[in-house]
Amino acid sequence: MAIYPPTPVFSETDKKLIILMTKLLTEKLEKDAPSSNLPVGIVALTDQEADELLERLEALINSREFTESCYFVEGLTLPGSIDEPRLREIYLSARKRRGRKRALASIHWSEFQVRLGIIKNATRGTHARQMDLEYFQKMERRLLAATGIHPQVAELIMRFINAQAKETETVRSGRRSLQHGSIRPIVADPIYRWRESRLQSRDLRVPAASIAAAITIVADISVLFTTRDWSVTGTLSTMAGALAAMVADG
Repeated sequence: MAIYPPTPVFSETDKKLIILMTKLLTEKLEKDAPSSNLPVGIVALTDQEADELLERLEALINSREFTESCYFVEGLTLPGSIDEPRLREIYLSARKRRGRKRALASIHWSEFQVRLGIIKNATRGTHARQMDLEYFQKMERRLLAATGIHPQVAELIMRFINAQAKETETVRSGRRSLQHGSIRPIVADPIYRWRESRLQSRDLRVPAASIAAAITIVADISVLFTTRDWSVTGTLSTMAGALAAMVADG
């Protein structure tokens, strides 16, 4: 099956935030392993960029869109269908805001669930099939390329995502959940920890995997509610990013 180009809804703020977070990840890797084969041409954050990173991050994580997206991904992993009406409404309303029609809403919602592999309340008769892991990985690789981040950084993020393949499938199968409120701190906490480290001039523990997970979530939330398969890719990758951060902080 062909992999079509992503349709991310990056604002200029989102684009800049991802680039700044990427520079922070590179800076972290340089400190941890000075002799490693790191991307050429990426330098440490300046003081102005560091301030800008924090400002843009706070704007994102306090936005309605980010809060709603986190709730949506978390809710999909929770057992049962008690949240199904709200999740369905979030999905369809967000798609409408992005210019997609609500006609055949039940079919669109069902096809998304089947492709995702987590079914809350699917309509019979859909011809969709669950997205396999290889297809998801190709989609994710294409998305990271579209963000404009350095290919070596994208490759590092892919390694973190792929390392969580088994656990992501566990979430898909309903044997593991992400609690409501769990994704936002995964994005915010490593950056805030880095801020404290910078202010106090000491090296507080900020694992590179945690920063990579935060970048993954910021990038993938951008494709939620665009097309069916990009919504599935964004959801699965956000789950994988959350799982990678849990491992790093564990």
